[in-house]
Amino acid sequence: MYKWITCILIVFNLSAFSENNNWSVAEVDSVSYSLYSSQKWEKLCQYGEQAIFKNIDFYYLRYRLGIAYYELQKYRAAK
Repeated sequence: MYKWITCILIVFNLSAFSENNNWSVAEVDSVSYSLYSSQKWEKLCQYGEQAIFKNIDFYYLRYRLGIAYYELQKYRAAK
């Protein structure tokens, strides 16, 4: 049950966030943590790279991206 709720929240956050041009650190932190907790590594990598491209960069985002790239066996990108 918990996984379904998390998946629904992630889909809602990603769809709402893609329409919103105002990216904030709090929203990126929330969405990236949801993706990290549910181990959605591919989506986390895509979302994290978009956030960095939009100049939102913080320690935990880089940490989560490193773990995601490591789990995908993309060791050079895991830095």
